[in-house]
Amino acid sequence: MLFINAGAVLSLLATLAPVVLGSVVPEPDGLYKIANVATGKVMDHYRKHPVVGDPVVADTASIKETQNWKIKYVLLGESASYITISGNGTGDEIHVGASEGDGLVTTRKPTVFQLTKVPHVDEPLYWIGLGGDPTLAVTGYDDRSQLTLEKLNATNVLQAWAFYIPVVPTRTADGTKAERA
Repeated sequence: MLFINAGAVLSLLATLAPVVLGSVVPEPDGLYKIANVATGKVMDHYRKHPVVGDPVVADTASIKETQNWKIKYVLLGESASYITISGNGTGDEIHVGASEGDGLVTTRKPTVFQLTKVPHVDEPLYWIGLGGDPTLAVTGYDDRSQLTLEKLNATNVLQAWAFYIPVVPTRTADGTKAERA
């Protein structure tokens, strides 16, 4: 007599269903891709399940800076469509302020985030080069799933990177709006 393991069959069907039905198989939940806007190259680096406070990072291969710094924490306000990041002149901290629309109206008190200098260029992590006294502009799209990071100077833009990140839920379990520090 032939015995069939129903659980194994269901598991197999679940695995094959997206292929059989022709559905697009989404990327695993909680992953984001990084692209260099200047070159259009997408970095093949992913992090699983990033949360608020998780580093937003880039590959040093796409950064032409003499100093590289890790951004420890980047919190994005739910309604913020324009975020300004600036250094304090010594390169050991940045100030993040969120604005709306044209970026002229500040909706959130600027937050200071400490930075950690990269000890070695071959560090097995990925970093954003800030240098000594940078001014960075982060522009978000309506769906806030893509952010563009640009380094500014007197001639406006030096370099730019795009960050494809998941939208972090901003509501608590009871449905109320979750505050972000």
